[in-house]
Amino acid sequence: MKILKYLVLFCWMIGMWGCNALDDIEDFYEDRQDEEDEFLRLVQGLTFVDGGGIYPQDNPYRLTTVDYSRSADSTVRANNGFSDGSTAGEFLPDILISGFYGQTGSFFFVRYDSVVKDEDQNILLERISVDTLAIFDMSDTSWVLSPIFRVDRTENTDDDRQYTLVREDYISFGEGGAYFDLGNNTEDDIDDHIADILIPRFYLTFEEGIIYEVTFDVLINDGVNDRIEQRIQYYEIIMNKINN
Repeated sequence: MKILKYLVLFCWMIGMWGCNALDDIEDFYEDRQDEEDEFLRLVQGLTFVDGGGIYPQDNPYRLTTVDYSRSADSTVRANNGFSDGSTAGEFLPDILISGFYGQTGSFFFVRYDSVVKDEDQNILLERISVDTLAIFDMSDTSWVLSPIFRVDRTENTDDDRQYTLVREDYISFGEGGAYFDLGNNTEDDIDDHIADILIPRFYLTFEEGIIYEVTFDVLINDGVNDRIEQRIQYYEIIMNKINN
């Protein structure tokens, strides 16, 4: 009897909705499938970049002759590299999108060649390797190029920004609490840890010369009583000019 009641109710609902409602549902799922098919078509054969785990700064992706051959610019293709007239800023993003895709937060380091020729553009005078950071922009599904920065400790206390480490920052380096244990960390270790904290958090807002005032805690082991001490140190954002 219940089954009959549900069948009657179902038939009544179909009658109320009519064919248009069912058509709308069918169209919705067809559109979703079309979007998925288009996405799969776009990324087929491409390398997915998730975060910065692939091609970190000490092992960047180096462009190949195949990569340069994909450029829309004939000079880039001929030189297997970029130049003053055919810059990486203009043509590298299109090369990258033909080989890599990502999501919000995706980035990787890229090494490319920049060539210098004589005034007549006939004789190659120099070929320079240049490193850059590629960040995925979900708004227009493209790779945006960024200069490479590093974080150095400084005695300059004229700070522009402040950051206080939180518990998660310490834990990410295997600490047992909200502090750096001086029994396990040197001063250089702490500087490296703070750089590794600031870079992913604030990289997109970095500008050369900015000073961060960083507040953090250390655990001091004096052999008698362990104690927590708060420290304030200063770190400067430096643009890496070695390959620029």
